[in-house]
Amino acid sequence: YAIRCADRDDAVALVAILNSPLAAAWLAAVAEPARGGYRRYLGWTLSLLPLPRRWERARRELIPVGERALRGSPPSDAELLDATVRAYGLRLSAVNALLDWNIR
Repeated sequence: YAIRCADRDDAVALVAILNSPLAAAWLAAVAEPARGGYRRYLGWTLSLLPLPRRWERARRELIPVGERALRGSPPSDAELLDATVRAYGLRLSAVNALLDWNIR
C-alpha cells in the first residue's frame, strides 16, 4: 500500500502514528482475524484509523520522534505511545483498555 502525503512533515508524523502501539492496538481491534492468531491489515482496515483532529498540533508532537527514527535512533514504544497519545489530545487512561486488549 502507499499513502500520499502533502509534504515531508505530514509523512514523518504519519509514520510515527503508524509505528505506535496505539495504532497497532486500534488496527488489531478492527482487522480481520487470520489463521494462526494473525490479523489481515487490508486497505479498508487502515482507512478506519482516525487521524488527530488538530493535525498541526499533532505534527508538532510526532515529528521529533519520527525525525529521530530517520536519523537512526528509533524511539521506544513508550516514547511513541506518549507522543501519539498527546498528538490525539488523549489521556493514557482513556486508551489503556485498548492497549491491554491488544497484548492479550
